[in-house]
Amino acid sequence: MALEGMAIGWVLVVAGFCMLLIEAYNPGFFIAVPGTVLIILGIFSLIIPDIFSSVWIVAIGVTVATCTAGITVWFYGRLTPDESPVTVSRDSLLGKRGKGN
Repeated sequence: MALEGMAIGWVLVVAGFCMLLIEAYNPGFFIAVPGTVLIILGIFSLIIPDIFSSVWIVAIGVTVATCTAGITVWFYGRLTPDESPVTVSRDSLLGKRGKGN
């Protein structure tokens, strides 16, 4: 059983790493969080090979996914500018004077 747990652990780590690489080269797929969760679950599986036969894997998976998603939302929230973008249309420029060269 321990050998199977280690094989599952390596598969999870490699799959998570591939997801992170895909997200790095093609941003916008939003697979960084699942990739990180797979890597962490794979590491847990390598450290404790019998973890997939217990109920703890569900608790660990939910906790890791929630924390990773929260950190990602916080990080992306800090990257966006504070002021909203200004939209300029023909109607908003009506009656305004432009600068001459």
